[in-house]
Amino acid sequence: MAAPRFFLFILLLSVLAAPAQMAVNRADFLDAKTLPAALNPTSGTHSVRGLKLDASAFEDFKSTAPDRFTWTVPFPNGTQKTLRFKRFDNRSEQLEIAVTDASGFHFTHVQPRLVTYALEGGDARGSLILMNDHVISSFSMDGRRWEINHRGGGWHALFPIDASTDDRTFTCGVEDAAQLHTPQGDAAALSSSALLECVEIGIEIDQFTYNALGADVTDAVDWALAILSSVDEIYRNELNDLVTLQARFIHVWTSPDPYAAVVNDGGGLLGAFNSEWNNNPDFNSIPLDLKHFFTMRTNIGTGGIAYLNGLCNSFNAGVSGNLTSSTSYNINTYAWNLDVVAHEMGHNCGANHTHWCGWPGGPIDNCGNYEGDCTGYTNNPTGQLGTIMSYCHAISGGSKNLAFHPTVENNALIPTFNAASCIGTCGDLVTESTSLFCGDPSACNYTPGDANNEGCIYPDDCSECGPDGGLIGGLNAPELVATLAGGNNASTTFNATGAAMAFNIDLVFNNPQSSGSWPGDMLLGLCAPSGTCIEVGGYDQSLGYTSAGAWPGTWNVSAAGTYTASVILGESFANETGDWTLIVANGWSSSGAVDYTVNVEFPGLCASNLEGCTDPDACNYDALANSDNGSCLYDDVLGVCGGDCAADINNNGTCDDEEACGEAACGSGTYWNTATGLCVSVQLQCLGDVDFDGLVTVTDILNTLGSFGNVCPPLPTPPSACGSIMCCDENTCGTGTVWDPVLGQCISNLFDCPGDIDFDGIVTVSDVLGVLAGFGESCD
Repeated sequence: MAAPRFFLFILLLSVLAAPAQMAVNRADFLDAKTLPAALNPTSGTHSVRGLKLDASAFEDFKSTAPDRFTWTVPFPNGTQKTLRFKRFDNRSEQLEIAVTDASGFHFTHVQPRLVTYALEGGDARGSLILMNDHVISSFSMDGRRWEINHRGGGWHALFPIDASTDDRTFTCGVEDAAQLHTPQGDAAALSSSALLECVEIGIEIDQFTYNALGADVTDAVDWALAILSSVDEIYRNELNDLVTLQARFIHVWTSPDPYAAVVNDGGGLLGAFNSEWNNNPDFNSIPLDLKHFFTMRTNIGTGGIAYLNGLCNSFNAGVSGNLTSSTSYNINTYAWNLDVVAHEMGHNCGANHTHWCGWPGGPIDNCGNYEGDCTGYTNNPTGQLGTIMSYCHAISGGSKNLAFHPTVENNALIPTFNAASCIGTCGDLVTESTSLFCGDPSACNYTPGDANNEGCIYPDDCSECGPDGGLIGGLNAPELVATLAGGNNASTTFNATGAAMAFNIDLVFNNPQSSGSWPGDMLLGLCAPSGTCIEVGGYDQSLGYTSAGAWPGTWNVSAAGTYTASVILGESFANETGDWTLIVANGWSSSGAVDYTVNVEFPGLCASNLEGCTDPDACNYDALANSDNGSCLYDDVLGVCGGDCAADINNNGTCDDEEACGEAACGSGTYWNTATGLCVSVQLQCLGDVDFDGLVTVTDILNTLGSFGNVCPPLPTPPSACGSIMCCDENTCGTGTVWDPVLGQCISNLFDCPGDIDFDGIVTVSDVLGVLAGFGESCD
């Protein structure tokens, strides 16, 4: 088992590229206590651990009903083991609840209150049900079946059912539905179904049971759902998610029912129930695959009875009697309920008893008197460890596990469910198999006798059929090697064309810094060029993508090593060409650093002939391109990819071709002053030449006198030189000049006030005298 994990309550985040935290709690509503002797369901104190419910903590926990939680369970021998639980719900979205009372049949808006969880990871299998005011659980671990049973007053007992003092024995009547005989034979090789199939269940609760449960419809419904949820968990675990038993309809008799008069006659009770539901329009209008009568009566003449091979026909009925209330203190084991219901539904789904002589190789056990044609076999009932369809618990020296024998699974249950026409897909893709069922002989996953071709898998240009019915070949993504703590991720991108229909993964896993981490905690995401993304795995985190299921249960261990899986993606992706992204994340938020080496093969994807620039010195270099198409571009002096600027002398970010620099910026009435590196007014060279004709003449005197007394606009402050770089554009304009944006040059601004040769802002006598002083001077 993995080391204990302790979680803080964290808020749910939803981020596409980075893992999103999901709430994971620790169960703290059952405290280990010494169980009062009067409540002990075993013969001594060494086989039982008392648990006392903290009612306040229990209500708080139920109000949040987290998707996952961990619980460090205190076992009777003093050891503690941390178990992980995941919420599940086998109620149909169309679940209907009805009662028949004094006013007749009618539907009711009763809302079930129970919350159901299944164990996940490691070797433990089972369920834990949170009822209104107590907890019930049945789970197998380390070769034993354990139960948590409510003993009253908040007290609960944890004990192995083989230590129980309950002497309840189980006998079963089987009615043969002869009009439907499902051939038995070897099932197709199956590690897990790729699509979860729903078997829709109807449940009948008689008035006796309703009254025994406190005459409360909600309590009766919760009780029935708790039993069915736990039986569903058994079927899903035993058959690797081939089917789920889904609650579709529950009916409760609160007034006298038509079955009370049938006493000590199991066959008669089964017939009465089947007839009532087949012929009463209140019942026969509801689409169901199986119907089952749950009763606490002890006088029906048998422990249970069901029609053999009744699935998908009018003889789809079973009866389970002598059931217990989870609050009946004098009844020890809740596992009885699961055993009898799972057993009778097994008959409906094609399974005989294990002491039937018609199994391949003969009877599986002799815990009961042989049944069927047993020529050549010596009947000698002997106790041994049996399975659900056996009587091994009812014979001295015998006991049973709540599991189906592989012979029963492969020669009865699996063929029956595969051939069933009435059940349909109801769940997400799962990842423990490459086998979808298909009736097309040309498909990789051809299954003889299957009429459904929707899941067929065919080879293509990139892939071929593998030995297990899946695809092999295709494109190998770049190897991804990363050391990641909880919540961290790494990614790689590859170019491909096609549709990713599946993938085959090899994971080399090492957790030297986080002994409690599992390979199954790893999140793997795949995003197509269009942005369509799926994810597989993870514990308490998500990438925010569409889930394609979890890793195989064999990944839910802490051992370092190499782990492999094949994942069917179906039609998750369209045919696309471009960059695909593979993301690997540590999907357990509390994990320390874990080493991942991930290699993934994608049947259905081919490497595309990607043209582009293959020169690493180019600014548009494409590392994924494998064919140069002459498209390479390079940075110009401004760093523009593919730009055409050859020079930027002043490093101002503007190409010299687009600005006037140095002497080129000097326009009319100006000249380039090399000392200052600026354009200045030519009047500074010959102050009296106010008309700029190269001579100081009478015209200059007259122009000055003509503007005598004019107030001139002040000259702008001369700019500083541009330092070590050449000035450009307006930065080039020095004394007596301004920038003309239309001309794109500096021009003299003394044209607006000729004669103000001393630049004091007004034409005065000093200006006239200055012109006279230069009279006749050549200004060349």
